Amino acid sequence: MTSQTGEAGIAINPMGKYLHTLVELRLVRRVLSEDVPDRTRTRISRYEIRDPCLRFYFHFVYRHPESVEQNRTERLVEIIRQGFDSHVGRTGYGELARRAVAEAGDQGKLPFEPMYVGRAWDRQVEIDVVAIAPHQEIDPRSRQNEASQPGPPDRPWFQSNARVHNPSPRPVHLARF
Repeated sequence: MTSQTGEAGIAINPMGKYLHTLVELRLVRRVLSEDVPDRTRTRISRYEIRDPCLRFYFHFVYRHPESVEQNRTERLVEIIRQGFDSHVGRTGYGELARRAVAEAGDQGKLPFEPMYVGRAWDRQVEIDVVAIAPHQEIDPRSRQNEASQPGPPDRPWFQSNARVHNPSPRPVHLARF
């Protein structure tokens, strides 16, 4: 929580109280990395603003109060233009891609049945879309072919056995969007 407390300018102690209140009001949601071993006991999480309009406001307008106060709308519009694609990619596109993967799994269009669809991260890497089927094991002999296989014609975005570091016995499947 230290990164959020530092950015918000709030002391570490009351931060839990404020976050709890924001979660109760449904303004903020707690997001867990999908690859945590025990989802009920983990403290590794992130908090994000639920409402897309508020996310937009805090990303662009709140960070540049002088542009609003001085009625420099052209400057603010230029700031928004420069960062808009990146903002939509991080917020809207990722959510749409996660929904598409979950729907594909529900309709049997994936070679596995995902139990969790979401994001995963650690200190070095963040993956925007992951689908995890925790109890599906694979035959170790199938891991010998690590070359990428293109997806079927009806799912060109799907790629199986892609070249990624995978120390677990579970299969790794990548989808390109």
